[in-house]
Amino acid sequence: MEINIGDKFGDWTVLALSDKTDSSHNKYYTCQCVCGTIRAINKGKLISGKSKSCGCKRKLDMTRKIVKDLLFLEPFGYENGKVIWKCKCLKCGRMCYRTVSEAKKVGTCGNHRDGKTLNENRKKRTQVDGTIVQTLTQKVSKNNTSGIKGVSFDKTRKLWVAQIGFQGKNYSLGKFKKIEDAEKARKDAEDRFFKPIIDKYKKD
Repeated sequence: MEINIGDKFGDWTVLALSDKTDSSHNKYYTCQCVCGTIRAINKGKLISGKSKSCGCKRKLDMTRKIVKDLLFLEPFGYENGKVIWKCKCLKCGRMCYRTVSEAKKVGTCGNHRDGKTLNENRKKRTQVDGTIVQTLTQKVSKNNTSGIKGVSFDKTRKLWVAQIGFQGKNYSLGKFKKIEDAEKARKDAEDRFFKPIIDKYKKD
C-alpha cells in the first residue's frame, strides 16, 4: 500500500516521508496528530492501525479542573515544551495563562514572580495550529555558545549537536564534525516545522 502526503490514519495526518529508519530498513513517515504533535511513525504501524495517535487522548486533561484558586479552561499553546492553559482566577475572576506546574506553585492569577508581565506577554501572542508563532522567531539565548539556535557543542564527543523543539517535543537532528553541517540540519528542520506555521500566520 502506498502512502501519500495528506493521507489520514486515525488521528494522524501524513506530512512527509521521514529520514528515520530502523535496523530492518522500514520506512517512517512524519505525521501530525490532531493535537498538533509531530512524530515519525512506522509505515507498517500506520497501515495496520497499531498507531492511531500520539496518545494525547490518554494524557492528563485539565479542562474544568481546579488547582488551588485557578480553574483550567482550555489549552492555549506550548512554551518550552509545556502546555500553557488559559485559566480563570476564582478569587478575582481574571483570566491568566499558566502551565500546570506554575498553577501548583503559585495558585492565583497575580502572585507569580512575574505574573502580570507573563500574562500580558502571553495574551499578545498569536496561536496557529497549537503553536505560539512568536516562540518560533525568538532570538538566540544568551547562554548559547555557538551563536546558532538549536546548535551546541558536545565536549565529550567533540561534535556539534543539532536539535529543534516543536509543539512540546524535542527532536534530535544529529551530531556533526562541522558547525556548518549542524547549522544546515537546524535550518532544514526549521523549514520543515516552523515555516508552514509562519507562512500561515502571515497569510491570516
